[in-house]
Amino acid sequence: MDIHRTFAEVVVWEDGRLRHHGRVDMTRSGLKGFGRSLRRMAVVRVLSPYVGRVIVANPMQVKAIAHASIRTGKIDAGVLAQLHASGFLA
Repeated sequence: MDIHRTFAEVVVWEDGRLRHHGRVDMTRSGLKGFGRSLRRMAVVRVLSPYVGRVIVANPMQVKAIAHASIRTGKIDAGVLAQLHASGFLA
């Protein structure tokens, strides 16, 4: 990503070739949209060298978070960690 004040240009190296992803607005919604467009494996490849193991949960199967009355990223991450530690993470 080449990040500017109001936008970023994104180019991805994939399968030995450069692929232009396009322009991303440097807003919360723009960045979230870009994040959703990333393939799950891209996240795993980037994080794997820095941690022992990367686990990606299917949000459709993590019902404990979906039914929570108070939800924040911090609370959701804690619930995911607890579910994983107890062997209940889908």
